[in-house]
Amino acid sequence: AGAGVALLAAIAFVYPLYPQAVKLYQEVTGTKPKPWRPSAVARRDAIKKANGRCRTLPALEQLDQLPAATIFTMVDLGPRILATTHHSAVAGPYHRNGAAILDIHHAFDGSARDFRAIAAKHRATYLLICPDFPEGTIYQSRSPNGFYAGLMRGERPDWLVPVELKTDITLPYQLYRILYSPTGGEKAAQQR
Repeated sequence: AGAGVALLAAIAFVYPLYPQAVKLYQEVTGTKPKPWRPSAVARRDAIKKANGRCRTLPALEQLDQLPAATIFTMVDLGPRILATTHHSAVAGPYHRNGAAILDIHHAFDGSARDFRAIAAKHRATYLLICPDFPEGTIYQSRSPNGFYAGLMRGERPDWLVPVELKTDITLPYQLYRILYSPTGGEKAAQQR
């Protein structure tokens, strides 16, 4: 038992020094380790970029070209939409908003039919997604056959109509109008 405690104590002491030891080794030897998986590094960089760009005021303020509406988007983008535009969002990461948070997860993880029903329940007019946004990568990983993962593969139902905003900047997100009528035509009466 004493040897085990000594080993754990040694690990606890040395572990925080590991990054400095690696850096020192690289400086002494002049080597830089290659990324374990270059594709993983590129993916991480794309996620960081999306995380920064999708939340910016210049990107989100473009949404104010549209009449006030409810936007179905990722949980983590909800507060930014509420704070920077005249639109509503279905959910934000608030502990008292559990049902709406679960609805978003179920909508993105489920089928296109599930998404549409949940969006209608919340009277959402638009769907805003940000490719490579961290939260979206969870839906893709967790539910590779889900609605969100399908969108990222280019599988768009006819009842999602792309919305083009007039702007001089390249927007980091994709915006769609959600159509609810059986024929995919005009909007539902309860839609705001």
